Amino acid sequence: QRHFRMKRDYLLQELATLGITVQWKPTATFYIWGDLSNLPPPINDSIVFLEECAKHKIICVPGVFFDVNPRGVRHVETSRCISNVRFSYGPHMRNLTVGIENLSKMIAKWRDHRDKCRASTYVIEEGRREELEELERAAAEAEAEAETAADADADASQQRFGSVRFDS
Repeated sequence: QRHFRMKRDYLLQELATLGITVQWKPTATFYIWGDLSNLPPPINDSIVFLEECAKHKIICVPGVFFDVNPRGVRHVETSRCISNVRFSYGPHMRNLTVGIENLSKMIAKWRDHRDKCRASTYVIEEGRREELEELERAAAEAEAEAETAADADADASQQRFGSVRFDS
């Protein structure tokens, strides 16, 4: 039991470091129910998480597989377990450490991807802001030119026809 407790504690600590929360510390099993909600999309979805894990040689079980749905009335996307995954600490410690290393790389890749997406969105927004400011300047200049032209036309009309008053 000490052996399993050591592996459990190791996995709990490492999962927390990776941003996977665990609400209940297991006491009688060798499974950990992890919550992926704090991970970046799309890997905060247990099905996508499983697919990505497979690419990194990690085995876990999506929480939706445990969502009791005997009549099939709920779709996977609406499952209350969509952001949960079951991890096992039954394998040898070496397998757990390699799995955590791979999991860490996988999550880091997605966090980096998310940050790059945010950065590129910010750059686009910055570029868009500059573009909008330029359009506003051009519009203000055009308006000023139109106003100047209208004033010149009004002055010319006044000189030709005299002063005309439109309000009483």
